[in-house]
Amino acid sequence: MNNMQHALSFRPLRSSDGLRCRPVQALGAIFLGLASLAYSVTSQAADEPENVKVVRQYLDAWNGGRTDAMEKVLDSNVVYFNTSNEASRTGPQAITEVSQFLMKILPDRKMKIRSQPVASGDGVAIEWEFTATKNSNGGTSPSSSTISYFGASFFRVSNGKIVYASDYYNHNTMQKQLQQ
Repeated sequence: MNNMQHALSFRPLRSSDGLRCRPVQALGAIFLGLASLAYSVTSQAADEPENVKVVRQYLDAWNGGRTDAMEKVLDSNVVYFNTSNEASRTGPQAITEVSQFLMKILPDRKMKIRSQPVASGDGVAIEWEFTATKNSNGGTSPSSSTISYFGASFFRVSNGKIVYASDYYNHNTMQKQLQQ
C-alpha cells in the first residue's frame, strides 16, 4: 500500500455499544441530528404569528441602525410613545430619530428580547434588555463603561406594519448610567 492509499483508508470506529461503524456513518448521524435541530429552530420561527415576525424585523433593523429597514415595517401614521417623552408622537421619524440619536452616542447599542414575545390579536409585547458601551474621555486616558437596563415594549401591527409602538423603562436609570 503506498502512502496515498494509506492516507485515504479509514479505520472502523467503535460506537458506544462496541459495534464497529465507519466515519462516514458517524458523520451521517451527526448531520442528521444537526438537520433536525435546524428544522426545529426554523419551524419555530415559521410558527410565529406574523405580527411577531414584523416586530423582530423592526428590532433587527433598530439594532443595526438601518433606518430604511425600520421604515419598511412602520406605518406612515405610526404612533410612538416613549417614557422619556411627555407625549406620543406620530410618524416613522418619531422612532427613527431616537434610533439614530442613540446610534451616534452609543454606536454598539443593542436591544435584546429577554423572553418569548407575547402576541394576542394585533398586539405584541416584549421584555428587553438594552446594552451599550459608553466611552468616556475624562482624565488622561479614555475609558469605557457598560450601560444596561431593562424595559418593555408594546406594539400593534396591522397589514404587516407597526401602527403603534411604546417603550417603557426607567429613564432615570438610563440617565444615571450615561452620566457616570
